Amino acid sequence: MVYIITTVWFPPSKRMEVANKAIEVAQKGPLDPSIITVVVPNAIMGSPNGITVLSIVEVKQGKLEEALTLAAENVMYYADIEGFNYKIDLANTQAEGMTMLGLKMPE
Repeated sequence: MVYIITTVWFPPSKRMEVANKAIEVAQKGPLDPSIITVVVPNAIMGSPNGITVLSIVEVKQGKLEEALTLAAENVMYYADIEGFNYKIDLANTQAEGMTMLGLKMPE
């Protein structure tokens, strides 16, 4: 199982612009549950970068390409907001990480 971790950050002065865009994006409807399951919808925190928002989704088997496309499309809604930045990371579960090392988690 793969997780997509999307981290965005923006200046506090842009909070209302980002919030209004988030409402607009939410009105388009939920993300396709046949592609991803939302684990952490939006965790919002202050950071040295301003306001940071973290979201984590679990990718359904065989749907990584589609899920990455969704993640990229989602952050592009905000691309015109000055100071808006993002990164998209992939992570595996601990069991999968251990398998990559040739080890197996005890049951």
